[in-house]
Amino acid sequence: MSTLVHDLRFAIRLLLRKPMFTVLAVATLALGIGLNTAVFSAVDALLLRPLPGVQRSGDLAQLYRSWPGMELGSNSIPHWRDVRERSKDVFSDAAIWSFAPLSVSSGGRSDRVMGQMVSANFFSVLGVGAARGRVFVPSEDVGELAHPVAVLSHAAWQGRFGG
Repeated sequence: MSTLVHDLRFAIRLLLRKPMFTVLAVATLALGIGLNTAVFSAVDALLLRPLPGVQRSGDLAQLYRSWPGMELGSNSIPHWRDVRERSKDVFSDAAIWSFAPLSVSSGGRSDRVMGQMVSANFFSVLGVGAARGRVFVPSEDVGELAHPVAVLSHAAWQGRFGG
């Protein structure tokens, strides 16, 4: 224990002799600890914790197709239908989603927002429903000219449409 106290006194004396080095060392340590904490917080929230409100989130899997020259590719609607039909003994169901820029307009005002295009069974696969109103019914994504239906997030409902 006495050698530890001796070493600490020696280290403090050295750090006090070179104040610029001390400030640089402390700033580097603070930056490293701060960045490490931020990265872990993001990984924890996105990858380690279960999805909020989703039933049986541990049973969910995300499938990707690989394309020549690309690491990951998205699935097309015909491929999704094929996977859904051929893997009934492997998966209980399959849904498809894709990010898409969308236009939302009302009252003469139009906004461009990022949304998701999803299959009608998306919410039932996740095991979630709507807080108000309804989610999609199976007939709403049948055919090329199916009538478009939107499900709003709570934030969009409150902010854009005034609740």
